Amino acid sequence: MAAKGNDNTVSRSGFSTTHWSLISRATAPSPEGRAALEQLCRAYWFPVYAFARKHGCSAPDAEDLTQEFFAEITRTEFLQRATPERGRFRSYLLTAVRRRISNAYARATAQKRGGGAHLISIAEPTAEQQFLQIDDPGLDPAELFERSWALTLLQRARGRLRDEQEANGRLHEFELLEPYLSAPPAEGEYAQLADRLHMARNTVAVAVHRLGKSYRKIVRDEIADTVDDPAEVGDELNHLLKVLST
Repeated sequence: MAAKGNDNTVSRSGFSTTHWSLISRATAPSPEGRAALEQLCRAYWFPVYAFARKHGCSAPDAEDLTQEFFAEITRTEFLQRATPERGRFRSYLLTAVRRRISNAYARATAQKRGGGAHLISIAEPTAEQQFLQIDDPGLDPAELFERSWALTLLQRARGRLRDEQEANGRLHEFELLEPYLSAPPAEGEYAQLADRLHMARNTVAVAVHRLGKSYRKIVRDEIADTVDDPAEVGDELNHLLKVLST
């Protein structure tokens, strides 16, 4: 489950409550509600941007559309209308984005670059570079949206894992072992890692296994935060792996 792109494009804090609870909190007119809203928007900013780019928008137009789309969320009852009965939140979101792109009003009212109040400030080069990294001519816009969602979730999981390891005084170990979250070290690499970490080879193998186990748990936790029924986690995990393999 390797994630491409820059971790700075997504929130590293993770969801502290269930996804639907976060959505509910994001509708509150309070500082806590504003924080929840920003957290939610950051989680989906890049998938929306990638969808717009894949749909034919230029990089500046995609950024404008994405910023305006999330700004509109703050002005309407979009989140209040989002319920588990409507299905996956990202599907609900994608329907709204598709409608906005197909609506001529969106193009007529899109903000100029640098103009207006942006809800979330995300470096434009970072988003575009990440889009170019994951774009695939064989994917349609909806499929790229799903891939962007999956990669964003994995980036967030890696950010949480990094924070946990840093809190436990293992940041240096994490930085050396992170590249092996998706595949174990080659035979010759164990000796190099053991030397750099001042560990025995077997201890390195245990550390790699432990880190991978923690990562997989965080990924499952992140997925659990996006579904209403815990029984759906397995299906969502399989879906995540599928969209990353296409």
